[in-house]
Amino acid sequence: MKYSSRKSLLIFSIGLVTLLGSCVKQNLYIAEDYKKEYKYADAITFYKKSIEKEPTAEAVRGLADSYRILRNYPLAELWYGKAFSLNQKDPETNYQYAMMLKANGKYEEAKQYFRQYKLLQPSDSVSANQQILGCEKALVWMASPKDFTVTNRDDINSNYSDFGMQFLNDSAQTYVFSTNRNSRKDQEALLAKENKAPYFELLGARMNDLERFDQIFKYVLGENFPYHIATPSFSANYDTVFYTSTPVSQKEKEILNRLEIFYSVKNGDSWSAPIAFPHNRPKYSSGHPYLSPSGNELYFISDAPGGLGGFDIYVSKKQDGIWLSPENLGLKVNSRENEFYPIMVGNELYFSSMGHVGMGGYDLFKSRKIGGLWSAPENLTVPFNSPSDDFAYFETDGKEEGFISSNREGSVGSDDIYSFKYIAPLPPAYLVEFDAKDSEGNSVAIGDMSNVSIYETSNPSNLASEYVDVYGKSYYKLDSDKDYTIKARVPGYIQEQVTFSPDQLGIYDSLIVKADLPKQTGYKAIYPLNLREIVVGKEYKINNIYFNFNSAEIRESAKIELIQLANLLLANKGFNVEIGSHCDARGSDEYNLQLSKRRAKSVMNFLVNKGVNKARLSSKGYGESEILNECVNGVECTDAQHEENRRTTFKIVE
Repeated sequence: MKYSSRKSLLIFSIGLVTLLGSCVKQNLYIAEDYKKEYKYADAITFYKKSIEKEPTAEAVRGLADSYRILRNYPLAELWYGKAFSLNQKDPETNYQYAMMLKANGKYEEAKQYFRQYKLLQPSDSVSANQQILGCEKALVWMASPKDFTVTNRDDINSNYSDFGMQFLNDSAQTYVFSTNRNSRKDQEALLAKENKAPYFELLGARMNDLERFDQIFKYVLGENFPYHIATPSFSANYDTVFYTSTPVSQKEKEILNRLEIFYSVKNGDSWSAPIAFPHNRPKYSSGHPYLSPSGNELYFISDAPGGLGGFDIYVSKKQDGIWLSPENLGLKVNSRENEFYPIMVGNELYFSSMGHVGMGGYDLFKSRKIGGLWSAPENLTVPFNSPSDDFAYFETDGKEEGFISSNREGSVGSDDIYSFKYIAPLPPAYLVEFDAKDSEGNSVAIGDMSNVSIYETSNPSNLASEYVDVYGKSYYKLDSDKDYTIKARVPGYIQEQVTFSPDQLGIYDSLIVKADLPKQTGYKAIYPLNLREIVVGKEYKINNIYFNFNSAEIRESAKIELIQLANLLLANKGFNVEIGSHCDARGSDEYNLQLSKRRAKSVMNFLVNKGVNKARLSSKGYGESEILNECVNGVECTDAQHEENRRTTFKIVE
């Protein structure tokens, strides 16, 4: 009897294990079926049920795939990590895990797994190296973003997905965008099968004078589609529009997860019934159309066989009113990953991709068409791109302003619309310190910065500000495009006043003065400040005060220097000065003596006219009694040598 009971218990246990195993497999089968039908939200539910009973590598990987396709990268990373721990030899699990780490900004970890992938899949080393380079570039781009602001448009975004802003009417500042915020009151129960979220539709928006969207309205194209309608592209004169939609005329069960391109033409104030683009492919998706300004090229994406990855970008050209067979844009543009949202701006194609050197998720790229060939894609870098998905580039003012879409950190919905705007950098700044020396060439300590003031020559009230570098050293910060005046008040020295421009400075280093927008670079520079000791009886030469031969008339070029002297005397009212004038040796001694007296008197009168008190001034002519070189009477010299002796000086007399 006991044996019989034990046998019955054993049979029951075996049956229970079989039943449980069957249940686990059933949940997995259901999840796989939902995934094949693109119903990822339902697939996630049954993958989770299967994993609760038995976390097989197949179920965990399927769950990770579903989260990735629905662009929930944090959860996709989590489950790819678990899938990789269950099967470390599977190259694709390794690759997708690395991609999700990258999409979540974990660049060093991502590089580690891309290197592991190269060992598992040597034939795809090019893709792995490209992704590793993207991880390294991302750090560089984040450290040095472009001169643009990227701002979340909280005046238009919702808790749902909002993306793809573009003009509906340029002059009226009216735009149209795609959203699944479920404003269709008659379709409230209708949900997309892949994510159980409302289907996409179009909304219009008007911008006011403050550049804020203050009116949002429903925008209807042709029939009121019950399913997806999104990503419109208007002709140059707004009489034709291409768009992406879910076909409604067929009855296959997967049809609601397949997209096709349609177009409508303007009919009065409304649009015609939808017309299918002739190159839609049965059982495959086509979408994201962009109609060129000429109306003769249609760029779009498709996952039809023959491409390089999941979705590739194609172009169909119109000839004699007929759309020709689409051409794949080729290896330069398309990759093993998806390419989305093409748009041509001039000869540049903007699009989004995960397959080129990027930061993670979908990045924005541009490729130029030169001589019929496409250049290697150029990443738009930060702030256009982030580790998350960035897409749907649209310009409104050349390269200066426009919109992108993103699900980056800070977004309020699953996708948000962002505006971008170029912020011009400030002119370079000069960070000035002084190399102060006395008349003998000895260094002079000028003390603290209060002993020197610098102001804009044209506006003395605008003083140069102080800039302190990371080492705590203080500088005077000057703008590159302005002239400045220096006033130096160092005890024991004549108070100097000198006017100069930044291009006269000696630059010895460069740095970033302001890293946030608007940016500003800077140059560390030295100004040679020549100080003169206050010594009674000492003669000081006035630079460049020359006279023409046999003339007491002040040269025009000398007046600038004399104005500096006038300013110096006005700033130093504590002493009187003698103006001295010297001649060269040509002519008689008596004539030169009289000529020098006239010259000294001429300089003194100039200073008086500039406001210097006449009582502080005296003048003296020295003739040729103090020749500076060998050019005395009887010695042949050049004009330049003689000119050196025709000079003006001042001497502190009391």
